[in-house]
Amino acid sequence: MNNEILLAEDSRDVQIVFRNTLKKCGVVNPLVTLEDGHTTVAYLNGDPPFKDRGKNGVPGVLFLDLNMPDSEEVLNWIQNRPGGKEGMLVIVMSPLDSVDEVSHAYELGADTFLSEPFTPPEMLHLVDTFPGQWIRTAPAATLRSWQHLTS
Repeated sequence: MNNEILLAEDSRDVQIVFRNTLKKCGVVNPLVTLEDGHTTVAYLNGDPPFKDRGKNGVPGVLFLDLNMPDSEEVLNWIQNRPGGKEGMLVIVMSPLDSVDEVSHAYELGADTFLSEPFTPPEMLHLVDTFPGQWIRTAPAATLRSWQHLTS
């Protein structure tokens, strides 16, 4: 399992909240943050400047902001590449959660959807739903104490 998390998110505020939420949930996977779809595709494909796979590995989890520029390009690239996601969990995020938007994301290869803004309990639920993807600092029973938090 590749334990790297790739966060494709153009909002610095959301990046900070995301990093802090992972910490609150006891998730300590290495985190790489990119801010647009073109750079995300280059990273996933191992194109320069991300050619060194020892330094820039294929992530085990991709969190993708659907409102980020060229985010649909990322989903199209993943769906059309040989081997598809190759074991990568794809989680799309958006403040909009219309049925059409969620359905479209699933059609393009998303595994699940996370509404923004998200809270530690929502992230913890996601971590519990896909247990093999995360490096955790404490067992799940200990982490449940974070469920009382709302932000």
